Amino acid sequence: MPETYCPLYTYTLEEVAALMHCSRQRVSMWMEAGILAGIKTGKGTVITSTALLRFQETYEGYDVSNLVRALDAKKKVEKENEQKGNKAAERTH
Repeated sequence: MPETYCPLYTYTLEEVAALMHCSRQRVSMWMEAGILAGIKTGKGTVITSTALLRFQETYEGYDVSNLVRALDAKKKVEKENEQKGNKAAERTH
């Protein structure tokens, strides 16, 4: 794993699990919930450093410890983003 951020670097599910101090199954669950993007390759799935950073920034402070909570967090984030978009649109009018 690189010591500095590199947007082109990819991690395996096992590497992401080690970085996030969780199981490989939890990383797979985050992908299933649609809160962490992965790329399926011929040899498995990889996660870009950009996708991992986006996940960390977006879901910091949320409970994503199981599928139900991850989906709930996703709904909350989507609602917050929608509200931010509405406020931005109001300012331009």
